[in-house]
Amino acid sequence: MGEVQSKHPGKSDLLEPSDLKTLKEKKTSREISLLLYRVLFRSEEARSGAIKIVKETFLRTYSNHPEQFPILDRTKFVRDMISYFKASTVLPAEKLETFFVAIHAAFQNEIRYFLGKTTQFTFDIMFQVIESILQEMNHPEEQRTVDVKDREIILKHFRAYNDLSKVFNKMGTSKAVMDKKDEIITDISITHREITVVAIENMFRNILAQILLSRKYNCGTLIDKWSTEYGFGPDQAQSMRRYISDSATLTDFRTQYANALRAIKPENEMDLMFLRTLSNYYSSWVTQVSEQIPA
Repeated sequence: MGEVQSKHPGKSDLLEPSDLKTLKEKKTSREISLLLYRVLFRSEEARSGAIKIVKETFLRTYSNHPEQFPILDRTKFVRDMISYFKASTVLPAEKLETFFVAIHAAFQNEIRYFLGKTTQFTFDIMFQVIESILQEMNHPEEQRTVDVKDREIILKHFRAYNDLSKVFNKMGTSKAVMDKKDEIITDISITHREITVVAIENMFRNILAQILLSRKYNCGTLIDKWSTEYGFGPDQAQSMRRYISDSATLTDFRTQYANALRAIKPENEMDLMFLRTLSNYYSSWVTQVSEQIPA
């Protein structure tokens, strides 16, 4: 298994003008303003009513005049934010400044995450980590492929992912979930404040993508498509069917995968390799669909 890679903050993580160009190529002005809104709204100050945010008015203002809140210029960002919100807050001036300095830092962190300039939790990493945890739980720390800091970050993302999955299961239909999308993402981001909103948005789309795919396909279909894509024959497909149930839903693949890892004997290296490529194929499939889901 390839080592799960991450980057801890350093000089290379600082945002530059070229990063903003990339950001604007990948996200619309409204999407960027929505991200900033979510950063603001999950703050204690906004939740307590100490600062009031009218969503559509704020989104319209930021979308139409992003130069008023420059991402790279903290001083101007803070000054303009204070000017914008001064009539809708009970916070004194000094606390308001401190608040928006923190918001600016959080907003930049979201953008760094989106651009891949900081530690990322991606859908394919989830399967790598499942394997790592199962295989290395009894190994000494120095022999593990994921260090303590990265492992804790990943586990926090797992908890958020699981909480988000529970919301999907409780709501029942994808339409109900989409209708409540903003509320769901906001609630999860408040519960899991150490995780970026961007990561939670990605999780939302990944879970929804699996549900949409599950309407038409199951794990048997997944194995067939994987076998065709990689040019494998019936024997290789059958080797996976010994561990992955054909009738299992795609939303159950993560559990099927974990059970397969437990069942595969250490000497069955080929089966383990096939299972890894199967999870890679599944991750790519889900990611492709998730990228078509609106932010």
